[in-house]
Amino acid sequence: MTQFTPAQVANHLGVAPSSVRRMAATFETVLGPLPRTPTGARLWPLAALRQLEAAHAALAAGAVHSLEAALVTVRDGAELPEVADLPGRSDGLAELLGGLLEEVRALRALTEAQGRELVALRTDLRALPAPAAHPPLAPSSAPGKPARLAASVPVLKVAALVVPRGRGWQPAKYAQAEKMLGEGTELHADERKVNYRTAAGSVMDYRTAEALVKLKVLVPA
Repeated sequence: MTQFTPAQVANHLGVAPSSVRRMAATFETVLGPLPRTPTGARLWPLAALRQLEAAHAALAAGAVHSLEAALVTVRDGAELPEVADLPGRSDGLAELLGGLLEEVRALRALTEAQGRELVALRTDLRALPAPAAHPPLAPSSAPGKPARLAASVPVLKVAALVVPRGRGWQPAKYAQAEKMLGEGTELHADERKVNYRTAAGSVMDYRTAEALVKLKVLVPA
């Protein structure tokens, strides 16, 4: 079913889009609601456009005192001046339909041309060589994460048994660190190259180990 947008109706009648909005409100009051797009914009079926055109022509010719009166006349089947009686309107609807047909043809040609371009692009893509395979990244070089100390320094020597205060640690953490320092002369990186183990098997997390290296309590072997 052929339907026209408010802008097309305004252009066809030679009025402003705001006038078409007012006409639409009057039309719906007299003849019922117009169909709408999913976004709520009105659409004018061809039959409704013919009714509006006849009523508008009658109003312009002075045959009625208002658009509502003209639409009531149309609704009741009474005679109204023919649109062809008004200069410049006899072929207006045919021109509008012809313009729509030309737009459809142009859109179809554009779609077909874009389809051919898409097929050509797919052919070109298939002809491209496959990208070279890259070796997998080492576990310690995960993006965004710096390598842990244990990955580059697997053994740390105990250089002091007392941790200098002032780091803001809880007393229990100082005591735990000093206990592990006393469990041997060296700490060795665990199998994941993240934390360290003492000779007694205690695990010192990498943050504590790195802090003690900065304090020179632990030094690389």
